[in-house]
Amino acid sequence: MKINFVYDFVSNAGSIVNGIDPLHIKYFFDFNFDLQNQNYVEIVNSKYNGKFWHWPNTFLYLYGNTDEICTSDINEIKKDELYLYPISTQGDLYEFTSDRQIKHKTKFFYISNSFKKLLKENDNFLIYIEHSMEGYFDSYILKNIYDLCVENDIPFDKVLITNGSNSNQITLDDFKEKYDYVKNLPKLVTYNWQVPYKSQDMRVAMQLVDEQVGVEKSDTFRSTIATIDHLNNPKIKKALLLTRRLRMHRIVLLSLLFNDKTIQDTLYSLDMSLNFYPDFKQMLLNERENIEINIEDDYIENVLNGYDLMVKQNKKVVDYELTPYLSGFGNESKELYENTFFSIVQETEFSIYQQCSTEKIMQPIMHCHPFVVIGSPYSLKNLKRLGFKTFDKWWDESYDNEIDDWKRLKKIYEVITILLSKTDIELKNMIFEMKEILIYNQEHLKTFDGQYINNSLSNVVNEFNSKKNVIRVL
Repeated sequence: MKINFVYDFVSNAGSIVNGIDPLHIKYFFDFNFDLQNQNYVEIVNSKYNGKFWHWPNTFLYLYGNTDEICTSDINEIKKDELYLYPISTQGDLYEFTSDRQIKHKTKFFYISNSFKKLLKENDNFLIYIEHSMEGYFDSYILKNIYDLCVENDIPFDKVLITNGSNSNQITLDDFKEKYDYVKNLPKLVTYNWQVPYKSQDMRVAMQLVDEQVGVEKSDTFRSTIATIDHLNNPKIKKALLLTRRLRMHRIVLLSLLFNDKTIQDTLYSLDMSLNFYPDFKQMLLNERENIEINIEDDYIENVLNGYDLMVKQNKKVVDYELTPYLSGFGNESKELYENTFFSIVQETEFSIYQQCSTEKIMQPIMHCHPFVVIGSPYSLKNLKRLGFKTFDKWWDESYDNEIDDWKRLKKIYEVITILLSKTDIELKNMIFEMKEILIYNQEHLKTFDGQYINNSLSNVVNEFNSKKNVIRVL
């Protein structure tokens, strides 16, 4: 099925992104549509108080069978084609819906009446909202989008939202229950964006010739990706534990590891200036009802003691300087994996309502490293659905099916404790037993190339006209 991306403004220089203040359009021409120009970025952000930047849509544009057209140029509507009006969240759903202290007109306000008319009169016209990067998406955000649709006279069921959440069905059910809204629902599409992105990262770094990235082999190029040969390397520490932003589940786990001194067996990073909960200790002592994880009484003292030790440590860098906005793409240090036996992966989200995977879980896979995941329920299940293999033959992975956050965290902590108690000889023997799985996972990651994405998109595009409200792609 062909996709037509519809824009309200198209010029000889190119299409102008939808949903922007028309006063902004002049800047596109001022900089000859070079949207990466630093002067363009600085001027636009100064005009918009740092709240606007161009974030091109990347998901369905890879479909291959697409055209860009202007709203005013639509004369003949073909029933066997899709007409999508793309608007991007720019990676920030709260800014996108104006759910901040400073309110502003959203992109919905600037959708033309001409397109709204086409939207209402034709079943194959949809507004396409793409939310790339982190997978956070819930019923509250969906309600904000619903309110914006009502406010701007846009049919809610003519909205297609792509995000990285594996909880879209839970989100939709929660939305229906909380807001008593069951008819004319939008379509939610799950896209595990981190898989093809990290696949491309790996193929570039390993100098595999790929038609999409056009990298040529070089004898002088040094790959930043570890190979299976690292199993033979002597190890500095038992586990690799990378941390940037200190979210609640990460704080609790790290506190336990600091308390029992097993943190000393890990190659870890830490920066308390990136703590999302600087009042964590007071919360634990006086406001436990406000902590998302219901920590058992028997563990409170250990967590408090470990947290004090974290504060004392303050900062430790083993990979890259821990800036808040360091991207997880193109920044690989194979030595971290070569010097450790296994990874402790601290995913971004932890709740069953926010099931999502990020590039963090792809990193040990691309470096032939076994892993334990501190993440939302069914993180491993999702990996298996994508064709990857995990390590339940060597340790207990039942934590993946535990929906209670504290019970799951405690199970994960127990698995990590057992692994860190093993000798280097025991760990070495164990990872040699895993050798075939480690090689398989790395090779499998390579298969998520342009052709795989195109095939996946072909399948999902055919579902857009179905009655399904939740569609899974990767």
